[in-house]
Parts: sequence; structure tokens; C-alpha cells
Amino acid sequence: MIDKAPKATKEKLLRGKELAARTRALGKAEKLHLGFLERLKAFRALDPACGSGNFLYISLLELKNIEHE
Repeated sequence: MIDKAPKATKEKLLRGKELAARTRALGKAEKLHLGFLERLKAFRALDPACGSGNFLYISLLELKNIEHE
């Protein structure tokens, strides 16, 4: 038998093991994401231009781009 239920309806019908597996996967993904953000916050950049500020400005922009990806 082919399941013709729309995807949104099918997700609402998750029960038991399927719901538990989905919940665990979501929790694991959230934990990984938060860990990544913590590592990103702790990142340090050394300015090889010794104070012009441009390198640090570009570094910050790129770190923000990584964060948003």
C-alpha cells in the first residue's frame, strides 16, 4: 500500500519510536549547533598588520558569515 498522506500530515502522525528518534536527533543537532557557536565565540585572531584594524574588520565579517551559514 502506498502512503498518500501529505508530508505535514505524516509528520503529525509520528508516534512512539519514530517520535522519540526525531526528538533525539533534533536535540543532538541543537547541541552540536550550540557547541559550534561557543567555539566560534572563543575564536581569536592575531592582527598581522599590527594595528591598522582592516585585517580584524575583515576577520570579523568573515566570522559573521560563517555564523550565518
